[in-house]
Amino acid sequence: MRRSLPLLAALAGLILLPAAAAPAGALAADLTTGPAPAAKRAFSVALDIRYDGNRPKAVTKFKFKNVVVTCEEGPAPNPFTTDSKRPHFGPMSVNDQGRFGRVFSNSGQNFNGKVVIRGEFLTRRKLEGTLKIAGDYPNDGYEGCTSGKLEWAARVG
Repeated sequence: MRRSLPLLAALAGLILLPAAAAPAGALAADLTTGPAPAAKRAFSVALDIRYDGNRPKAVTKFKFKNVVVTCEEGPAPNPFTTDSKRPHFGPMSVNDQGRFGRVFSNSGQNFNGKVVIRGEFLTRRKLEGTLKIAGDYPNDGYEGCTSGKLEWAARVG
């Protein structure tokens, strides 16, 4: 049985610790930039989840909006936002402990870096996790850019 459940999560906090190292996967989403959010460092995430009965089996899509990154030269030109059409970040399998995650790498002219996504189902309806973006904007001359480790929380429904 497949149910798509969009979830919205607000910024729960900002921790400036490096993300845990993990094997890199292929980039499964295009990153685009958009106008800066109105004077706030809030971001949102949206997920689609596939269930097997009552048990979550996979996060089939993971999208985010307005992730602000800071570079060695100062703030990046625009916040990161995933493109609204395919492809997207995913799929990510959910293990028996309710955890999921993946490292997506990209080598391009607009962005050269990685996106690290981690999450956990606390209950069938409550999730929490982290998101981190790190890399360079070669076209714009920005290097050493990072979002820091951003915590998010979400609830189904």
